[in-house]
Amino acid sequence: MAHRSSAKSPRGRRSIGAWVLSMGLATAAASAPAFAETSAHQRLRDRLGAGERFVIDLDLGGLELRGVDRPLPGERGHVHADSIRVRPGSAGVEVEIEGLRALLRRGGPRPSASEPAASENSQPEQPASETREDPPAADPLARMLVQLRGVPIHVQVRGQAELELSEGLTATLRDPSVELPGDGPIFARGRVELGDGDDNAWVRADMSVATSDERPRELELAGTVNLALADRDEAPAHNNLQIFGRVGPEGGSVALRESAGGQARLSLSRAGEGERLELEAEDLPLALLEPIAALLGRQLSDRLGDRLELDLDAARMDGRLIIDRGPGLSQASFESIELRGLGVGGELLAPRPLKLETLDLDGQLRRERGPGIPGARTSGELLVAHAGAWAQITGEYDDEGLRVALDTPEFPCQQLLDALPEGAAPVLAGTELRGELEVHLGLDIEFAELAAARTKNLVDGELVLPEHEAFVPPGELRFDFPVLEACSVERLGPGVDLDGLRGVYHHDFVTGAGRVERRTLAPGDEDFVSLREVPNLELAFVILEDARFWEHDGFDREQLERAFWFNVLEGRVRRGASTISQQTARSLWLGIDRSITRKLAEALIAAELEREVDKRRILEVYLNIIELGPEIHGVAEAARYHFGKDARELELHEALHLASLAPAPVAYSRRFADGDIDQQWRAHLRHQVHRLRIRHLITRERANSTNAARLELLPHPEL
Repeated sequence: MAHRSSAKSPRGRRSIGAWVLSMGLATAAASAPAFAETSAHQRLRDRLGAGERFVIDLDLGGLELRGVDRPLPGERGHVHADSIRVRPGSAGVEVEIEGLRALLRRGGPRPSASEPAASENSQPEQPASETREDPPAADPLARMLVQLRGVPIHVQVRGQAELELSEGLTATLRDPSVELPGDGPIFARGRVELGDGDDNAWVRADMSVATSDERPRELELAGTVNLALADRDEAPAHNNLQIFGRVGPEGGSVALRESAGGQARLSLSRAGEGERLELEAEDLPLALLEPIAALLGRQLSDRLGDRLELDLDAARMDGRLIIDRGPGLSQASFESIELRGLGVGGELLAPRPLKLETLDLDGQLRRERGPGIPGARTSGELLVAHAGAWAQITGEYDDEGLRVALDTPEFPCQQLLDALPEGAAPVLAGTELRGELEVHLGLDIEFAELAAARTKNLVDGELVLPEHEAFVPPGELRFDFPVLEACSVERLGPGVDLDGLRGVYHHDFVTGAGRVERRTLAPGDEDFVSLREVPNLELAFVILEDARFWEHDGFDREQLERAFWFNVLEGRVRRGASTISQQTARSLWLGIDRSITRKLAEALIAAELEREVDKRRILEVYLNIIELGPEIHGVAEAARYHFGKDARELELHEALHLASLAPAPVAYSRRFADGDIDQQWRAHLRHQVHRLRIRHLITRERANSTNAARLELLPHPEL
C-alpha cells in the first residue's frame, strides 16, 4: 500500500495524508476515549513535559496540548508553550502555538563520538532482513506522524525562542511562521533580534530563511535587513542593507551590501571547541554597526566615568577584523583597519564632538583564562595612526595589576597640532611649532599596593597625602612628554594675544544671563588691584594654589604626579595640578572644560606665557580675573562681596579664606551664606597658616595673631 501511495501525484498523496490524519483523529476521539485519556496522555506527558497544568484535548476538530513545559536534554535549554493546537485543513495540517517561551543554550554536555546520543525514541537496531522503509512507530500518534510525510504543515507561533550564539550574544526569534510543504524546502519568516540577553536589543531584523535539498542542515538567508537601536521603532534609511548567505551548525558566511556601494562579508566557522568570526569590509558604513558602537560607548563611559559618544553617520570602514574564541582565550585581530569620518564626543576628550578624517588601526587584543593567570588577563598591542602621527600602545590587565605604555617615534612638533581632530582646540588654529618630539608614557599599578596605600593615607575617613615626608606611590608613572623642552612656538594663533597682556589688556566676562562685562586689567579700573597693593593675597593664593609658583617654568611636575596618585587612590578625579600660569591661560582664552584637548592647548599657551610675560604680571592678572563667588570675578569684587572691604585692606586670615574658595567658589559661597564658618573650615585655615610658617614666609608671632583673628563674613541669604 505504501508503494502505491508513493506513485501518486503530490496532491493525491497530500489528500490521502490529510484524510488519514482526520480519520485517525476521529477514530481516536470516537472509539478510544479511554486510550486518549490514559495511554496517549501519559505518552505525551513523558515526551512533551510533565507539568501539573499539562492537559490534552482530542476531538474531531484536532488535538490541543496545554501547559507544555520541558527542559531540553543535556542542559541545553527549556521550552514552554501555553498551548499547541494541531488540526487538519484544506491545504494540509495547521499548527498554532501560543505563548512560546524557549531558551536554547550553547553549553551542556555532549555525547562523545564513540557513544551515539540516545533519545527517548531510540529503538533496538533491527536485523537487516527485518528493516523497512517506514519502521513501525512506538504508538498511534507516532504512526500518524509517519503518515504525514509529504503533507504540507503550516506553523504559526506567537511567542519567542531565544538562542545563545556565543557569550554575551543572543538571537531572539519572535512570532515566527514556518511552512513545511512536505516535498520541498522549509520556509520560515519572523522578527530576529540580536542582543546581550538582558533585554538590550542591538539589532532588529525582519528576515526570511529557507532550507535546501542539497544542504539540509544549513539555512539560506536572503532579503533586506533593517538594523535599529533598541529604543527606535524604525531604522534610518542608511541602515537598510541586502543580506544573503548560509548559516549552519558549523558556521556560515553572510554578505552585506548597502545602497551606496559599501559591502562586507561576515564569516563564522567552528572547529572543536573554538570559533572564528571574520569581517572583511570595503567602504562599509559604520552606521550599520551603530547598535554595537552604542553598547561600546556605554561600557567605556562606565569605566571612564564620562559619557562617550560615537558619531557614525559619515564614517566608513575598510579592512579586516578577526575574532577567535576558544577555551581560555579570546582574541581580536585588527588587520589594516581604516576608519574615515569617525566622530568622537564626550567631556573627557573635548567640549564638542571631534571628527577624525582617517584613523588607522593594526594589532591584537586578547583575553585569557587558565592556570597561572590571576582571574582573567586582558592584554594587547595596537598601532594607532592619525594624520601622519602614530603611536604604539601596549597593555596588560589582570586581578593583580595594570600595566600600560604609549610610545612614539621622534616626530615634528607641528605634527602634534596637525594630528588634532577638527574642532579639538580652535584657539590654537594658526599656531606654528618647531622642534622634534618623542613621547614615552607608562603606568604600572599593583592592586595590592594600591589598597595598602589607600588604607595608610586615610585620616578620619579622608585621603591625605604626606606633605613633608616621602610619599611612596603604589606603582610607577612614566611621563616623558618633553613638549616644553623639545618644542618652541614659532607663532601663536590670533586667538591668543600675549603682546597685549604686557600692557593695558581688556578681558570680557560673560554672565549667566549672557551679558558681557568688560574689565581693564590695568590701573584706573575700579575692579583692578596691582600686585604690590595686596601682599596678603599674594601669600595666600600662592600657598594654596601653586606653592612652587616662583620656581617652576609653568608646570609643577612634582604636583602633577602627586595629583595623579591622589586621584588614583580616591578612585575619581578630585584634585588638579594646574599652576597659576595654566589657570591664567585657561581663564583668558580657553574656558573651564577639563578635556584632554583643552589640557594640551593650556600647556602650550602656559609655556609661551611663561616665556613672554613676567611672573609678577601673570600673578597680577590671575588675581584680577579668578572666580571667587557666584559671578564674582577678581579679588577686588570678591573682597566687597564676602567682607564688605577693599581688597587692599584684607588681613591674612581673610586673604586665606578667599584663596580657599578658588576650587569651588559657588559651592563654598553657599556653604557660608549665613555668615558663619564651621570648625572644619577653621582647622583648614589654621593648617594654611602652619604651611606659611614652616616655609618661613611669616613669623611665629604673625602666625599666632592670624590664628586668633575672628573671621567675619557678610551673610548672603539669597544663596
